[in-house]
Amino acid sequence: MSKNNDSTIYVDMGGVSELFKGEEEFDKGVIDRGKQLQKYCIQRAKEIYGENLPIHIKDRIEEELVQIERAGDNVAATFLAAVEMFQAPCFQGPNRYIRGFRRALGASFVAYLCDITPFNPLELPENLTMHPVCFCGKMYLPMYINIGTKTKKEFMENNTDYEIPEGVELYNTINLELLEELQRRTEDIYICSGYEKEDDGFTSDMWGFLRTEDIKFLPEFRDHSLAQQIINNAPDLNIAALTKIIGLLHGSGTWFDNAEYLTKKYDNWLEKAISCQEDVYEYLMAHQVPHTSALDITEKVRHGNKSLSEEEMKILREYHCEDWFIESVRKIRYLFSRAQTLCYAMETKRLIYYFNKYRRLYIRIFENVYGIKAARWAEWGIHKNCKRP
Repeated sequence: MSKNNDSTIYVDMGGVSELFKGEEEFDKGVIDRGKQLQKYCIQRAKEIYGENLPIHIKDRIEEELVQIERAGDNVAATFLAAVEMFQAPCFQGPNRYIRGFRRALGASFVAYLCDITPFNPLELPENLTMHPVCFCGKMYLPMYINIGTKTKKEFMENNTDYEIPEGVELYNTINLELLEELQRRTEDIYICSGYEKEDDGFTSDMWGFLRTEDIKFLPEFRDHSLAQQIINNAPDLNIAALTKIIGLLHGSGTWFDNAEYLTKKYDNWLEKAISCQEDVYEYLMAHQVPHTSALDITEKVRHGNKSLSEEEMKILREYHCEDWFIESVRKIRYLFSRAQTLCYAMETKRLIYYFNKYRRLYIRIFENVYGIKAARWAEWGIHKNCKRP
């Protein structure tokens, strides 16, 4: 695999014309990594959307390519190297769906076109919109990619033609270990989308599972007592609500004395609650806070390691941000991206599907795959006096 890290990108910063002039421009002999990534993304987009790409697709590709250029010389090379890595046979077939990510990489349309991330950020409901502009290219490297344990083992032990590129880190997660084994044992490949539709095999009554003690068998709800407290206050359960709930669980300073307080004041508390970075950004933009200020405030809130300045507090007041919002963002110490919480929510929805259809097998795999014995139940938030299924 080439280690060429030259990724200069020749795009017109003011429009899409230079980016989409014609494919013949890509075949003049010396092609840098940035040009190769352009070509690959355009070809993949045309496979999905047709030869005449919609303007919003062109704009999004250009926006991200510019960010990739600004993020550093090795980023385009890493994208292309990851494309090549995922051509390995162990990542194809059903294993293609045993893949996730960390941080905000899932907000990248380029990452989706390169088959690095599992869902298209441009084809999600409005309430799950992701804004890569919030992160100014910082989402790209290192690429933290989640895969199944068996897939990773096969890639590491039996692969001679592919390698893990510099800038890519492969991780195992409990969600994907479960999904990998369930998919293999049942031969039932359930793929979750961001839209609610029963024709994909997931019926609305399956959401009721989240209001039972059985949520202890979902890795995202290791602290199932806290999860049940949040879920029991949720007015509705769907993929958007699950994304919010997981964000509240993974964030720091998000629930206790924060969103918990909103449950006592608002029926639509979950819709209001700040559970991810985009919640902050969207609220500020809806209140017409200047874009640069909105980005700066979002960045401070998501890390929680810097107090908002007097000038920033003045801006929040000037643009009529509500008291509950101001108090909420001042208490937050860390926020996940919506991309990452949505990824975990989709994985969790898939696990709910398998639990409902293959309950005994699911529990057996849950215990066998992870060797969860009595000494480890407490670690999972499952107490010994809990009645086990």
